[in-house]
Amino acid sequence: MGGLLRAREIQGTEIVVVPDDESGQVDVGALESMLDERTRLVSLTHVPTQGGLVNPASEVGRLLRGTSVLYQVDACQSVGQLPVNVDEFGCDILSFTGRKFVRGPRGTGMVWASDTALAEMGNPAGVDGWGADWTEPMTITPHDPARRFEPFELFFAGKVGMAVALEYARSIGVDEIAERNRKLSSRMRQSLLELPGVTVRDKGRELSALTTFTIEGHDLPAAAEQLRKQGIDVSTSGQLSARLDFPDRGIEQVVRASVHYYNTEEEVDELVAAVADLQGPGAAG
Repeated sequence: MGGLLRAREIQGTEIVVVPDDESGQVDVGALESMLDERTRLVSLTHVPTQGGLVNPASEVGRLLRGTSVLYQVDACQSVGQLPVNVDEFGCDILSFTGRKFVRGPRGTGMVWASDTALAEMGNPAGVDGWGADWTEPMTITPHDPARRFEPFELFFAGKVGMAVALEYARSIGVDEIAERNRKLSSRMRQSLLELPGVTVRDKGRELSALTTFTIEGHDLPAAAEQLRKQGIDVSTSGQLSARLDFPDRGIEQVVRASVHYYNTEEEVDELVAAVADLQGPGAAG
């Protein structure tokens, strides 16, 4: 969102927020009615950071197919835990980080862009001697097509680590990873729903490996810290990450627990038992 707000600041870009449908995912029908000749870009977060929602990226792509509108997908939370295919999505730009479900090094990431998108984007403000040739005293000639976006100083060790992590995920099988994550996260959500005072906050028709919940009467950062002290790795998400979502839902913060294929059913049960212990005797019943 920061990049879009910066574009509004510099270029006067108008940002229009598409509403959710009754399930909580992006309303594709509403998006269709909002498109007009001024629309240049549709930007979609596939899996938001503050919940288990999986937005219908392929449906949005089918809607935009054949139009001149560029389609950008933020797949930061989905690559590595779900099947992600740019052809199925029909997107022009897709980005993700290496440090999340890909299990690669921090400081790595990838952006995929179609030829159409590269032509539309032009040249980056920070192009250097790796991305362009200094062909005249006051002229540079950028390289084609994507190299102009790469800086001279690259994190080569990180790129190798990223490649190894991606290959490792492929060796296991993305479909197998997704199915395993679905089973583990479903087990977690169902068990948490049975705890008094605990509310699962995920929304949407399709849910991801991220599970978010609140605990009545508890300071959530303190509760998350208590769980971490027990070796249970959770985090919190607040309104700083969800300005277009949490205020409307009356949510200040959530605890976020993200399973991955290497987790066990016993570890999921340990998390649920630890949350029950926070609620005191009898909470598990």
